Amino acid sequence: MKTPGTQFGNEGSAAPPTGCLTAREAAGPPKSRESVHRGPETPPAGNRLGFTLIEILAAMTILIVIVFLLGNLFTQSTAIWKLGTKRAYGLGEGRAVMEFLTRELSQSFADEVVTFRLRSNNNDPFQGYGAHWVYGWEVDEVYFISAVRTPDPPYSGMRREAPHYIYFVSNMVDTNNQPIANRFRLVRCRKTGSAQSGMDSAYFNKDWWQEYNPGVVYTSVNEEMETVAENVAAFEIWAFSEGTGGYEPGYYSLDQGNKLPLWVDLWLEMLSEEESIQMAALWAADENAAKAFLHKHTRRYAARVYFPNRLGYSR
Repeated sequence: MKTPGTQFGNEGSAAPPTGCLTAREAAGPPKSRESVHRGPETPPAGNRLGFTLIEILAAMTILIVIVFLLGNLFTQSTAIWKLGTKRAYGLGEGRAVMEFLTRELSQSFADEVVTFRLRSNNNDPFQGYGAHWVYGWEVDEVYFISAVRTPDPPYSGMRREAPHYIYFVSNMVDTNNQPIANRFRLVRCRKTGSAQSGMDSAYFNKDWWQEYNPGVVYTSVNEEMETVAENVAAFEIWAFSEGTGGYEPGYYSLDQGNKLPLWVDLWLEMLSEEESIQMAALWAADENAAKAFLHKHTRRYAARVYFPNRLGYSR
């Protein structure tokens, strides 16, 4: 028996329930043969994963530039640090030399017995060991006696011990003690011991420095040359005379009322080790280029020295 409203179409086919889809309707419209074999569609560019070759090359280029800039910055920083360290060391060395020389020179004395001598522009460098010319400039030599102390009792009646000092410029020497051409050093000769020895004593010989032989080392008296500073480019001393009211290039206390100068001005020029080697080679090849190099690289030091013992001391 048929129930009205429960069938449609072919006889025996049941009508689908209201709101339900058949399998064909759920699958949607049929796909063409081309769409079946084409595969999935390419997603939009904004949704892709990874980088293109151009993007990788651009990133590598930027990275290389950054590494190069950092390396260059590190190299320049290292060079600046080394240059600053070298200059600081050089400045400290020069100041130490000037302080050392100033301290010894300020303790000198002169009277009717003991003499003080400054030799400038001389044609007879000290005992043949001194340098006459240093890079085209004449250098000075100074000879003086420095008071140390009064002997202790029971020797208080003796004269004060008086070291004898000589400062001059000489060639630097190599490991075999041979002079190095166009390289110079500031040298000190010192004689210590009794002030009552023979003709090499300032108490018995007013020209006592002429008795010195810095090439000989004695058992009791050491006259060996001591290097005070290396790589010297100039050494000048100016002595101001009370008698003439001006600077005397060859100050000799015997000619100045047996007195020390009112003061002396010291001038020292130095190079670094590397600059001194370059200067020696340049001076041998081209003196004009060497002078320009010297003007640019030399370090200059100046000091004025006064004499506490100028008006006398207790012998």
